[in-house]
Parts: sequence; structure tokens; C-alpha cells
Amino acid sequence: APLRIADVHIALSAGNNGPSTVTGSDRAVTFQGNTSLTIPAGTEAISDSVDLALPAFSDVAVSVYFPSGTAVVDTTYHQFTEEVNFFATGDVSAAQTFSSPQSDTDYYFLTGLDVQAPAVLGSVVAFGASLTDGFNSTFLANTRWPNDVARRLAAADLAAGVLDDGLSGAKLLIDSGDLG
Repeated sequence: APLRIADVHIALSAGNNGPSTVTGSDRAVTFQGNTSLTIPAGTEAISDSVDLALPAFSDVAVSVYFPSGTAVVDTTYHQFTEEVNFFATGDVSAAQTFSSPQSDTDYYFLTGLDVQAPAVLGSVVAFGASLTDGFNSTFLANTRWPNDVARRLAAADLAAGVLDDGLSGAKLLIDSGDLG
């Protein structure tokens, strides 16, 4: 079914593994200049660029509001993230923090975040299945092996991006059904 979204925001996470962001870092996200849109079934939407400086190894919070009457079913999601995501009733997408949220460890709807870094020489893409994806890594610690590669490159003073393209259940020659 088409998915209606509105009032999308991105901000630096406050770093406490909770539902709060860094003061002054919140930015509204638009789609061809609009703050809301309907994404047709089976398609994707790419936002306009957002001017937000991201320090190396920082976490971000992306908030999406689903207007009343929006049916949220059969969603795109990413499991085994070993991270936490928060849900609340109403439009809290621009809130710096909110109390009593529900939480889950899967990512819903958002399938990627592109970051531009002019000083970066290039990027390394980590392809793989569950282990690349982060399965069984330390919860809330960013200890997937691609994170370790990024830290090692930074320690060696090599300006390179590391893209985690892990996909649990990924198989090269076989469709595994609902995974991969």
C-alpha cells in the first residue's frame, strides 16, 4: 500500500542510547521541497540534501511522523541491527526528547543514509550476510566488523568511508524467502 509520511527530521543523537538529540542539531528533511509525501507501494523516496555536520563515528536520529489514518503494514525493515529505535504516539519528530517511548531493535522504512565527506579518499564496501550486518555483536556498541574496519582506518589516518552493506540471510545463488 502507499505509505504517507510527514515531518521527517534528522539530528545528532545525544549518545545516551535513549530518545534524545543534541541541542541545535535538528534539521527538517524535505522531499523535492515538500515536508510530506506519499510513497507508492514498491518504490522508494530519496530526500533532498540536508546540511548537518557529522563528526566521525557519530550516531544520528532520524524521526518520521506517520499522519493519522496512515496504514503502516508490510513494512521494509532491517533486523539484527543491535541498536535501539523508539516509537511514540503523535508527531514528536522535532522533539529533542520524549518520555515513555516504545522501543524495538529493528530499523523500519529507512534503508540508507548518504554522507558526503570531501576529504575522504574513497570508500570500502563490506558485503556479507548476518555477521557483516551485525548479528551477535555487542548491543548498542557499534561493534560490527565493518565498524572495526572504520576505526582501524581512522587510527591509521586513512580518510576512507566504510559502508556496511550487510544483509542478514543474504545468499548469492538462492532466494532465502523473507531474508536476504
